[in-house]
Amino acid sequence: MRILIIRPGALGDTLLLIPALAQMRGRADVTLAARMPGLEYLRPFAHECMDYERTGWHRLFMDDPYARVKPTFSHTEIAVAFLADRDGRMADNIRVFMPQASIHVFPGSPRQEETIHAAFYLAKCMERSGCPLNARRALEEAVQRPLLRDDSFAGAGKRIVIHPGSGGITKNHP
Repeated sequence: MRILIIRPGALGDTLLLIPALAQMRGRADVTLAARMPGLEYLRPFAHECMDYERTGWHRLFMDDPYARVKPTFSHTEIAVAFLADRDGRMADNIRVFMPQASIHVFPGSPRQEETIHAAFYLAKCMERSGCPLNARRALEEAVQRPLLRDDSFAGAGKRIVIHPGSGGITKNHP
């Protein structure tokens, strides 16, 4: 199965895809369009990575997506985009580029009244889109073991991780 995931968020938003991608590894060829530097951390989980800022994704926002070069994703079966798409233009433009694919566009984060973890929200959206994963199990597995590893730190002892919060107050946990 060939899947395209479009996630143009910042570093933390991009990293929230890891539980779902980790569970899909080996079960689908995932092409990921995301922003740097988060994209670099997701390379082990994707078949192909594309820098959202450099590869023509701005065409999704245009009235005429054919204005220049048409991107080709001829083998994509499922496209999942996490973008604000109030008028449906982006979904329509994705369909232009991938007419054979099942297209699913979701907001970048859960509604404010939803009290679920953003990583679970992303995994649930991907599961509903037909991606080969179990959202609940993906999050349970993410809690059990580290998903990002750097073998050069093996045996280095205890580490401290500092996360100062998100860029938007509505995304911070109470």
